[in-house]
Amino acid sequence: MPNILKKLNSFTAMRVKYGSYAVIATNGTSISVDIMVASGGGGGGGTNAGGAGGGGGMLEATGLSLFTNTTYIVTVGAGGPGTSGPVAYQNGNNSIFNTATAIGGGGAKGGGAYAGNAGGSGGGGSQGAGGGAANQTSPTGFTGYGNAGGGSAAGTYYPSGGGGGASGTGGTGSGSVGGAGGGGRTAAINSIMYSGGGGGSTFAGGTAGGGGGSGGGAGGVDMGAATAGSANKGTGGGGGGQVTGAAGGSGAILLKYLDSFTANFSGGVTSTTATSGGYKTTTITHTTTTSETVTFS
Repeated sequence: MPNILKKLNSFTAMRVKYGSYAVIATNGTSISVDIMVASGGGGGGGTNAGGAGGGGGMLEATGLSLFTNTTYIVTVGAGGPGTSGPVAYQNGNNSIFNTATAIGGGGAKGGGAYAGNAGGSGGGGSQGAGGGAANQTSPTGFTGYGNAGGGSAAGTYYPSGGGGGASGTGGTGSGSVGGAGGGGRTAAINSIMYSGGGGGSTFAGGTAGGGGGSGGGAGGVDMGAATAGSANKGTGGGGGGQVTGAAGGSGAILLKYLDSFTANFSGGVTSTTATSGGYKTTTITHTTTTSETVTFS
């Protein structure tokens, strides 16, 4: 007997014959959810004026229609580690809500003329090379944010480029000053800024670039340490002058929904929930695996 689709109360059900009939509910009551997803920030490059890491890609959705009794994948991406010299780029890791992906921030290199890597926001360039491109997209129902990393300059100080941020491109290193990180974006859900770029570094003196808000890492000068991106803000790590670049910050996921509903998570999810004005706001700060889930009830 062929499958028969029919409506059963508020559930969409499938009737399948296996000797007897079984009813399988695939979705339940509709729930409107505001969502913010920030990926991990890119790692800054180091040694001989490394470029800065780009901020993680950022996604926002308002009033997205979800359902109770339906499982949604949630993944919070880690930040990319800082590097030293011309080694592999260390982009941040992607953060995911269901099928929507915030792309990890672009990493950077040092020790030569290396362009920043592409990412949600691009990494900064070093020793005369350009910044990395932004490749954050806007999945269905979401608006994506990300910008290119800044370029760099050759010369006595080799000022490197700042990482791109969710609301602005990374600054270009010029003269004796490293490029500033591109600005982060303030999330509508909680008015906190996320996904700023890291600041560029300099060699043999000069002035390092500052991070792009939201905890974007500041660059280092000579042997001074670069600053890491802030945890759960998706910010890029600062570039290192003559030391290792700094790590990018981990990402986060925010969910805002009516307080008559409850978000239920799988065992590998770390989250907190606050209630105010008839709504719950859940902040997801860590997921142990890439197959963790949330279900609303």
